[in-house]
Amino acid sequence: NGDTSLEDKEGRGRNSVLENEELRTLVKQNPCTNVKKLAQKLDVSTGTISNHLKASNKTKKMDTWVAHELTNEQCLRRMEICSSLFLRHKNEPFLERIITCDEKWILYDNRKRSSQYEALPHSPYSPDLSSTDYHIFKHMDAFIKEKKFSKLKYLKSNVTKFFDSKKPSFYEIKRKNF
Repeated sequence: NGDTSLEDKEGRGRNSVLENEELRTLVKQNPCTNVKKLAQKLDVSTGTISNHLKASNKTKKMDTWVAHELTNEQCLRRMEICSSLFLRHKNEPFLERIITCDEKWILYDNRKRSSQYEALPHSPYSPDLSSTDYHIFKHMDAFIKEKKFSKLKYLKSNVTKFFDSKKPSFYEIKRKNF
């Protein structure tokens, strides 16, 4: 059109004014929402939403918006958990009995064993500590989704099939991302 002016013209593009607090509130209300839905609710472009989420250190993990970097509160919570577990271990050694550093629930109805296990505290939103939740279990969920297991041996068999079906690169590539 021959216009060489560097001035913004009225009516070009969508409104990009966005209140970060309004975006934070929507994400907090529904961490599983996506950029497109947020853009529609706030009447801005998906690019604007993406830019604001990135500026707010938010990233998508397992279809949930989480803090990309740890906040001061999360760092303090980690210290509290580590200190309490360390003190507890001094009084009652238990670290050699830990079978996983994170939890994944696979439902199996066995009430006799339910009181034998204890959930230890864990710092939330920690992909750096738990690549299993953010990669391996995401794929295992899809593999066993909607299946019901009447016996423990069927559950074990399906989980074994899942791990046997994966090549070593499945684990190594993702480890680099964390």
